[in-house]
Amino acid sequence: MKKTTLIQIFVSLSILCGTDVAVAETVQISPELIGNVIASSGDGVFDVEISANPENKPTGMVAIPAETVIDGKTYRATEIAESGFSGCDLTMVTFPPTLHKIGKLAFFNCKKLTNAVETTHGSVTTLSYDSFRNTKSLVSVYFPSVVYIPDDAFYGSGLVSADFPAACVIGERAFYECNNLGSVTMSPELNTIGANAFLSCYSLKYIELTHKLQTIGIGAFRFCYSLEFIVIPRGVSSIGDDAFSGCAALKTVYLLNPEYTPDADGSRLLNNSNIETVYCVNNLKPLVVKFYKNNESAPQVRLMSDIVKPVLLSTSAEGYRFKLDALVGDVLDLKVSPFDDIYSYLSMDSEGAYCSPVSTIHLEYSIGAWKPMWYDEQVNANSGVESVVANQAEISVAVDGSCVAVNGADGLKVDVYSMQGVRVGSADIIDGVAMIDLSCRDKGIYLVKVGSRVTKVCLN
Repeated sequence: MKKTTLIQIFVSLSILCGTDVAVAETVQISPELIGNVIASSGDGVFDVEISANPENKPTGMVAIPAETVIDGKTYRATEIAESGFSGCDLTMVTFPPTLHKIGKLAFFNCKKLTNAVETTHGSVTTLSYDSFRNTKSLVSVYFPSVVYIPDDAFYGSGLVSADFPAACVIGERAFYECNNLGSVTMSPELNTIGANAFLSCYSLKYIELTHKLQTIGIGAFRFCYSLEFIVIPRGVSSIGDDAFSGCAALKTVYLLNPEYTPDADGSRLLNNSNIETVYCVNNLKPLVVKFYKNNESAPQVRLMSDIVKPVLLSTSAEGYRFKLDALVGDVLDLKVSPFDDIYSYLSMDSEGAYCSPVSTIHLEYSIGAWKPMWYDEQVNANSGVESVVANQAEISVAVDGSCVAVNGADGLKVDVYSMQGVRVGSADIIDGVAMIDLSCRDKGIYLVKVGSRVTKVCLN
C-alpha cells in the first residue's frame, strides 16, 4: 500500500540571516501526485509545485487539489512543475483557483490530453515555454488572465480554438503547426506577434489584429492556407519577411497604416495571387495602384471611406457636426471616438448626427462577424466646409484644483467636453485668461477646445 503522507524530506543547511534553516520538502499529495515545496508563509502553509508521481503516473482525468493537509501542515498547489506531467496519458486536467503558473514542458507530449480547465476562470496567469507542446488531442484552451503566450507554448498541438482575452504578446512559434486551429481571440491591447507564431496553421480563418498591434514577426502567418482576409492596423510599424507568404486563400486586405510601403514590404502580403480587393487609407491608394501596375489580374484598390464615410454637416465653435454613411450593407456596431480610447464614444443626436470637438476621429466598427476594427478619418476632408481657424499662439492649458485654467489671446473661446463629446463648460479668454469651474463634475478625463486646438486634461 502506497503512503499518502510525507515520503521524503531533504534538509539543506544554509544560513539565512544568521539563524534560519531552509528546508526543502517533497510530499505525496495523492498516490499519483507529488508536491515540491517552493515557498512558506510561516503559518504552517506551504506553496508547492505539482508533478506526476514517477512511480505511479496519472492517467485519464486528473483534478489537482487546491490544498492538502499532511501532519498538520497545509500544502497549497500554486504551480505545475517543469516537465511535471510530460508524456503522461492524461485525457483531462483541472486546475484549482490557487494555481497560477504552468511550468516549462509541463504537459509536453501528453498526446491524449483533450482539455485543460481552470475551476475558477482567470487563476492561471503564467504559461511557460513548451507548456502544451505536442498535445495532439488538445481541442481548446481558455486562459483569461494570461498576458504573455511564450515561445513554443502550443507548438504542434491539436487546438481548434484558442481564447486569450488578456494576451498582449504572442511568442515565437507559439502556435506553430497547430493544423486544426480555426480561430484565435486575443486582447485589444495585443502589440506583438512573434516570428513564425502561426506558421502552418492551415485551418486558421480569422484572427483579430487590433489597433494597438505594433509588430508582426518573420513568417508569422506563413502557409496559413485558409486565411481569407487580414487587417493591418494603423499602429503596425514592423512586418517581418514572408509573414504572409503562402496564404493561398487570402482575398481581402485592409491597410489602415498610412506608413505602409508596398514596395519595401518583404512579408509578401500583396503578392498573394488570389487577392480580390485591397482597402486602404487615402494616401496609400496611389502606392498600391502603382504596385499592381503591371499585373493583369490586379485586385480592386478601394478606400476605407468606401466602407464607412464621415460626411461633415457643419463646423462651429462647439466642434464638428457630421453623419456617418455606411456604404457596405454588413457594417455592424458602428461607433466613433475623438481619441484612441476604446471606452470614449460619441453619442448620436436625434437627427442621427455626431458632434466632435476635433476633426480627426477614430471609427470603430464590425464587418459581418468580425471583431471591431479601427482607423482614423478626417471629418472635414473634401467636405467643402471650412474649418474653424483660431489663433493658437502661446496657448496653455492647466488644471487648477477643480478648475481648468487657460492662458491665451483675448477673444478666444474655450469649451470643455466630456469624453462622450458633451460640452460641460465654456468661457471667453479675457485679459489673457479663462477659468472654467468643474467642481460639480466627476473626476476623470476632459477635452479642452481653444479655437481649433484640443487638449486632454485630467481632473483629480
